[in-house]
Amino acid sequence: MHRNIKKAVLSLMLAGLVVFQVLPVQAQTQWYDDSDIVRADISYEDMEYVGYDPAYAYTLIEEMRTLSQEPGNEEQINTNYDLMGVELDKMYTQQALNEIRYYRDVNNEEYASIDTELQQIYRDVVDQFLQVVRDVLGTEYRESFGAHIGDEEMVEDYLDYEDMTEELQALLDEENALEQQYDQASMAEYTVTVKGQKWTEASYNEAIEELTWREMLAISTALDRAKNEAICPIFLDLVKNRNARAQIYGYDNYAEYAYTDLYNRDYTIEEIKSVYAAVKEYIVPVLSEVEERVYAGNLNDLLYMDYLTEDYVIEVVGRHMGDIDPALAEVYQYMVDHHLYDIDYDPNKMNVGYTTTLYEYQEPFIFNTPDYSYYDLETMIHEFGHYNEAFHAGTTLITDVTNMDVAEIHSQGLELLYLKYADDVYGEGLGDTARQMVLYQMLYSVIDGCLYDEFQNAVFAADHDMTEEEVNQLFRRLSEEYGYVYYDTEDAAYDWVDVPHTFSSPMYYVSYGTSALAALDIWTIAQEDRQAGIDKYMELTTYGLTTTYCELLEKCGLKSIFEEETIREIAQAVADYSSALAAGEDTSGRDESFGGYDEDEAFNNSMWERFGNELTDDTIFGSSGLDMIEGFVEMHTYILLGAELLTVITILIIIGVLSSKEKKK
Repeated sequence: MHRNIKKAVLSLMLAGLVVFQVLPVQAQTQWYDDSDIVRADISYEDMEYVGYDPAYAYTLIEEMRTLSQEPGNEEQINTNYDLMGVELDKMYTQQALNEIRYYRDVNNEEYASIDTELQQIYRDVVDQFLQVVRDVLGTEYRESFGAHIGDEEMVEDYLDYEDMTEELQALLDEENALEQQYDQASMAEYTVTVKGQKWTEASYNEAIEELTWREMLAISTALDRAKNEAICPIFLDLVKNRNARAQIYGYDNYAEYAYTDLYNRDYTIEEIKSVYAAVKEYIVPVLSEVEERVYAGNLNDLLYMDYLTEDYVIEVVGRHMGDIDPALAEVYQYMVDHHLYDIDYDPNKMNVGYTTTLYEYQEPFIFNTPDYSYYDLETMIHEFGHYNEAFHAGTTLITDVTNMDVAEIHSQGLELLYLKYADDVYGEGLGDTARQMVLYQMLYSVIDGCLYDEFQNAVFAADHDMTEEEVNQLFRRLSEEYGYVYYDTEDAAYDWVDVPHTFSSPMYYVSYGTSALAALDIWTIAQEDRQAGIDKYMELTTYGLTTTYCELLEKCGLKSIFEEETIREIAQAVADYSSALAAGEDTSGRDESFGGYDEDEAFNNSMWERFGNELTDDTIFGSSGLDMIEGFVEMHTYILLGAELLTVITILIIIGVLSSKEKKK
């Protein structure tokens, strides 16, 4: 949903933007060697969902088992293994193609049913495949077959594989069903009654310009509570389900299992707790400073970019890839030529953004649901960081290893390097507000990454099955430790259910925080020497996702985030840069055309000026609530709202965009 804004001149310019240009394909630099990657060279429009029949896969598996029982079959066993790799890539690709369809029309029962069916086929085929590989490695073919696999660590993983039991299969089926329930519940319309009048999110957005601050708060809180009442029980069922699975694998709870087995982290939950503490001490106060400057800028224009189209986003983001490195421009051109993205608007689209790999074609694909704000542009930059990594990875489903702490550095690092071009990307006069916004978003990613990780870890590790009330109270308490301020008198928070990762990929979210800290470290290098920062980023992307997080930091000469001083220095660097922007000073890595703005004048025209008088009435909030509100200028303030509350009220929009619509995957 977006507001129609009359921008006559710009509209005329955009009307002619039908055929866009990106930087021409240039020779690759020394960074990547893709000589072994065979791409299908096919456009997304020519990819057809045809489903997947597992019969041939099962035949290959059974043949491998039979062949392993007799001598002299080394070559055929190795061939079947390779053919199974092809089949697994086909299977995953068909699943991904259907997922794209499903996310474009999340209420489509046919696509949802196919998704469930393919999930079941996928799990069974993979289970059978892993069993037979393990069993073959246990025969006289251990040496020859292991040499063919070529990775001793992978061989050991195969040997450690345990069969899919009926209990585990049932838990996985239940998990998939619960995740679909969440998808549908998150998209559902909720109706609440406030002072005798019925409200939905749609009617609330339509009327918001006529509502008082107190009315907005009352209605939005009621909508959040209604949504939470529908979704929180799903979360609690998922917690029980996932803890039961983790215990089957020998872990006390799912958090420990996810850290070790799912996300390949080379740091522990105990080690990350030191990061929680440092973030609360150093990052939270700086975020407050940056937040005030964001509000003081041309925020409204950044948040109402209703002129954005798919073609415009693709063109403007593509302009500067070659300025960072020709290799990035080449990959971007390939993406454009083959239309390997879906970033246009559709009311039925799932409110997510992600990059996936279509293994059968060796081509990544970007999906995003726009909201007609700066965030559409930022998300494209972010997701292309993932796209570039996947493009050069050359992995198959068998060989793909995903380390999310590393993956997000690819995306967030690119966002920060793009700050130099903010005046062009986001529009004249908006560059510095956009720079403040991106820095705000990075710090916010650090804070929210730690917050949601600490929250989820506490729920999974609880010594009893928590109630809905306990979960909502826990989230509010932890939120306040991370600098959130709530304007109501309740002791619970309800809108944590808007973050889909909590349901689809728990314990993932901290990766946004750890990666953002590493990306900010690269950015600080670029402030002193831009080319050195770019080289550091490009070097990092060559390691791919097989390198673990701490190992990568060491290889690239980046600082350890587990040292308190590192987080303190990063916080100070951001504070200094943000302050220099606000003062109109020149800063390293920015366009020379920067002119600055009058912070005091801008702030006087901000949200606070608009609503300051109204907030003096204590009839709704009481004196304690007013004390919090009146400290708005000095304090880090958030009102956690759902993503669809992207409206004309500046503070509600930015908070909705940055807190509840964390779309990066």
